[in-house]
Amino acid sequence: MNYYFEAIEINVLETGCYDIINNSTFNAYAYIYKDNFDSKTHPSIFLLKDDSSLQGYQFQSTVRLQNGIIYLFIMTTNETNKTGLFSLHFIGPAEISFRLISKLFFFHF
Repeated sequence: MNYYFEAIEINVLETGCYDIINNSTFNAYAYIYKDNFDSKTHPSIFLLKDDSSLQGYQFQSTVRLQNGIIYLFIMTTNETNKTGLFSLHFIGPAEISFRLISKLFFFHF
């Protein structure tokens, strides 16, 4: 089965707790991994996992992030062969830099 995902590198300027708010046009899963993510092995160790915890296709979570560590935010679909749009907002003690790593790749389960 094919599940599409987007990977976004996150760097924080200040250690602290950050609220993450997402709105999407599809039922999504969101993960934050520390240091790396391999879509072929899909490791079970992650800092955050959320599955549309708010109404509709939205979620909100809080995660503690540290300065100097690279994090990967992975947004993936709940359904096979599905894609859609999403917005992502981080609210915390300092600015965050984002870098798109990959877009619309897929992995198999």
